[in-house]
Amino acid sequence: IALFSVFFAVLSPLGNVVAFNLVFLLSFMLAGGATFLWLRKTGVAFWPAVAGGTIYCLAPHRLSQMCGHINGLFYFSFPLLLYFAEGMVESPKKRYPVLMGVVLLLMAWTEYHMFYYTALFPIPYGLFLVVRIDPPPKKAFTGSLPAALLLSEGAAIGILIATLASQWKWPYGNYYLTLIPV
Repeated sequence: IALFSVFFAVLSPLGNVVAFNLVFLLSFMLAGGATFLWLRKTGVAFWPAVAGGTIYCLAPHRLSQMCGHINGLFYFSFPLLLYFAEGMVESPKKRYPVLMGVVLLLMAWTEYHMFYYTALFPIPYGLFLVVRIDPPPKKAFTGSLPAALLLSEGAAIGILIATLASQWKWPYGNYYLTLIPV
């Protein structure tokens, strides 16, 4: 709910219904725009990147998620993370890992399932980034990319452990991390 809350709080002076509708419409622009930025960062030409952004923002799975599930509003975060990953490989600037961390944090606060499955992705994508670039830059191995990969994998493992622990079955019912019987 965190990403929703941030956008909703900014737009709520316009009224709750108007704010929700604007967040809904804004999600299309953000999903398409983030995909466009990522594709352009990878070297895709302008019009194919526009087509890719359009296809992603109108993807049937995303649209079906928007009708009753908050995750559909925030599918823009995944291409945005890919954009920041590309930026970390190309540039030693600290803004890319910081912004990636902010998006991951807001994603975890919004829906930890979405964060968990996204956090499993950086290792193969990071290896792809390093192999794809000919020759791989040394900063990819010494800069912020390994730190971001390790941080996201550590967070994913931590969430997995917390999830498994919260679902632990005791003889007298479910006990969550606070050990309060449910």
